[in-house]
Amino acid sequence: LTLNNYLGIFTDSNYVPNSQICLRDFQQRIKNDVDKIHSNNRRFAGVIVPTGGGKSFIAMAEMMDRQDSKILYVAPRINILRNFKKNIVKYVADLDPEGLADDELDIIVKSCFPYLELICYQSLNPKDEEKLASYKADYIILDEIHHIGGASWNRVVKKLVDNNPTSQVLG
Repeated sequence: LTLNNYLGIFTDSNYVPNSQICLRDFQQRIKNDVDKIHSNNRRFAGVIVPTGGGKSFIAMAEMMDRQDSKILYVAPRINILRNFKKNIVKYVADLDPEGLADDELDIIVKSCFPYLELICYQSLNPKDEEKLASYKADYIILDEIHHIGGASWNRVVKKLVDNNPTSQVLG
């Protein structure tokens, strides 16, 4: 048993249907655990994977199960959102994202996930209850959730989740 085999680096049996995403074995095990958590009527599933471990691919695999659902993806920085869009273009739309302008990326992403909204934590305002409730998300992905450790971020994320009471949450 080699480390590569253990991590599933050379495995090609974990393809996500209708995409070019091939999860490593450990990512597939995590996705299966997330699915089990959500199927047991639990709202919140947390994923802890080291930097470069492919959390975005796990999130995209979960999104593929919900392509026609309202998905809200929240990240701490615009460059994370842009990289995530590029991954969607490359691995879901099966197109080369290099050289595409932001508006071109947005059009392709929207064709893959018609009800996906990508926002930064900074755009959430705890006083704007109407906006927080307007998302009506079925699935909320909180990327880099450790960034919300401060009191102000905890409050706004709590309000976001409270104002979307039927959503499932991945963080």
